[in-house]
Amino acid sequence: METKMNIMVFGQLEDITGSPVVSINRVTDTELMLKSLYDQYPVLEQKQFLVAVDRKIINGKTEIGEQTQVALLPPFSGG
Repeated sequence: METKMNIMVFGQLEDITGSPVVSINRVTDTELMLKSLYDQYPVLEQKQFLVAVDRKIINGKTEIGEQTQVALLPPFSGG
């Protein structure tokens, strides 16, 4: 049986997923996570967002462990 991982979703991205938390089959890195999310929510692929792993914004492929917290954040604006 495959284990699931939860991803927190914020802002306008929550409107796309319909929930503040989405579950996908557990993956080992952020590239595989994004592929799985895009399969489940194709419109996400056209949106800009940041990925945070353990509360740090990441760029590029990052490993995901069993206890890793992952969140999708809409682009920030401010001044």
